[in-house]
Amino acid sequence: MKQLLLIVVASTLLRAGCELKFGDDIENIVFYFVFGLFKISVIVQQIYFRYEKGLTNDIRFKNLNIVVQSYARMAKESIENEKIEF
Repeated sequence: MKQLLLIVVASTLLRAGCELKFGDDIENIVFYFVFGLFKISVIVQQIYFRYEKGLTNDIRFKNLNIVVQSYARMAKESIENEKIEF
């Protein structure tokens, strides 16, 4: 998935950039990762809700509920393992 690749690249760049600029690792990176997943999930759920209610007919929105479930799984695994999981 394109979104998953973007998350991997973004987290890698963020970690590397902070290590270069500040000289050490980011604290609570899992929290910020999970929080970002939550924020994106809310947006995706709103789009999916509009599709389900017939307020938009774009077929690309049909399976967005699966995206939200995937983000929830990624967040749960990241919290449980205390590291970013995909």
